Amino acid sequence: MKFRLSALGAILFISSVAQAADNGPYGVYGSLGTEGAGVGIQFMGRPSGNLRAEINSFNYNKDKTVDDINYRVDLKHISQSLLYDYRPYQGAFRLTTGVGINQSKLDFNGVSTNPLTPGSARGRIELPPVMPYFGIGLGLGKSNSGIGFYADLGAYVGSPKLKSFSLTKPTGSTLDEDTERRNLEDELKSLKVYPVGKVGISYQF
Repeated sequence: MKFRLSALGAILFISSVAQAADNGPYGVYGSLGTEGAGVGIQFMGRPSGNLRAEINSFNYNKDKTVDDINYRVDLKHISQSLLYDYRPYQGAFRLTTGVGINQSKLDFNGVSTNPLTPGSARGRIELPPVMPYFGIGLGLGKSNSGIGFYADLGAYVGSPKLKSFSLTKPTGSTLDEDTERRNLEDELKSLKVYPVGKVGISYQF
């Protein structure tokens, strides 16, 4: 399923690039933000809008405690996005929508902090393979050739899913695998969006 979605994303990207390349100037850009480091290419078809394709990636480690289990999480985030910017005033301000194709995964290992319920847990969490994006921004518009600056603020919509979970416990421990799984799934249900905030530099040809 992931392979098919990635292939579909690549086809959409290539076809969009081919179509947009005939419409006007283009540029490249780089960014830093909540999606890590990113690079992209933009095509300005008209003053009121432009098309963008980008890829972002980062690695992140964090400790988090959920119901007496101290988890160590390791996130590897890779996303490819196809975005459209609409400029209602044909200026720097824009409204952005699009889709992101994720290859992100979060692996975790946990150890119980309660001496009465010893044990350990491990598993994997994944973002939805395709997530819609909505946001606002400044920059990346149709302008003179050269260097420019831009900013994005928005969110990808979609809840992460618990793909695997296992619990190891010694004899006599009252830890319950189904209960701990449900606790983690309840935590994930509260995560409805992936926030995006980034700034970057662009170069328009």
